[in-house]
Amino acid sequence: MTVLGRLVTASLVAATIATPSAAALVGTAPWFNTQIYPHIKEADASGAVSTYACLGSLVDFTNADAGLLCNGEAFVTHVRLTYDATLTGTLPTFIGLATALVRIDIVATSVRGAMPSQLGLLTHLEWLDLSANAISGTMPTELGKLTKLSHFQAHDNMLSGTIPTELTKLTLLNTLRLDDNTLHGPVPALHVVDECSLQAPADNNSFDCPEPDTLCAGSTPCDNTTTITTTTN
Repeated sequence: MTVLGRLVTASLVAATIATPSAAALVGTAPWFNTQIYPHIKEADASGAVSTYACLGSLVDFTNADAGLLCNGEAFVTHVRLTYDATLTGTLPTFIGLATALVRIDIVATSVRGAMPSQLGLLTHLEWLDLSANAISGTMPTELGKLTKLSHFQAHDNMLSGTIPTELTKLTLLNTLRLDDNTLHGPVPALHVVDECSLQAPADNNSFDCPEPDTLCAGSTPCDNTTTITTTTN
């Protein structure tokens, strides 16, 4: 089954991945069980599919703090869970089965733990906002497979390690925010068209570059052998 999405149909399960049962989910991610599971598209043991309620339009989704938006086949394409400190737990690995997802907003909650590498299976994803949670660990290199991604925010978390060089494959990025984490080390040559923030004043990121945000437009990557100089007129 998916988290933040749909349970795959019985044929897909049989052909590819063994899907956890609903009972197995209990305690894994309380916000999933209470907010998402009652609304997902579920394939039961007989292969029959039942559809639960989704929001009616993109306007409904945009104006809601929490909700789902589905396509014409009732597959969940958008997930919003925002500004709710009672939402706890982690992002389960089987999120990668939610292959119809286009947008994920999980913002200002108490969701914790690592970003699962299975996020890289969501190849239709265009928008990923995981900001202001308690997400920790390193960013998975599989994020580099999200080549349709235009918006990626994971600021105000507890991410550690370095920025994966695989993020240089995300050439459609308009927005990238990774400030206010505990990232360090070299900064790869990223490709961000509009808003880019890697290090805010007084945050805990510590990159090898004195001005890491200057590397957001595909310039030469910065490591501890690189010195960026500025000229004052």
